[in-house]
Amino acid sequence: MRDCASNTARMQDTRRAARILGPVEPIRIDRVITRLNIGGPSQHAIILTDTLNDERFSSRLICGRVGPGEGDMTPEALARGFRSHSCRSSVIMAG
Repeated sequence: MRDCASNTARMQDTRRAARILGPVEPIRIDRVITRLNIGGPSQHAIILTDTLNDERFSSRLICGRVGPGEGDMTPEALARGFRSHSCRSSVIMAG
């Protein structure tokens, strides 16, 4: 119980500091995964990139290309509104 109260107090301090400091630039996060083949790690990467608060974080998902014969979760990422930018060896998807 003590940890929960301690965490709550820290969150309140963080919010109070944010109000005092005013708007700050979002924290940039680049999440890298080898490829978006079908599976738990791909789902996890897509969900995390999609659900982070856009006011506090600027999140991108960087992934390699899916191999022949593998299922591809790229359409799932695109359906969530990610923008796709292709590179020679990987794809950068901005959430």
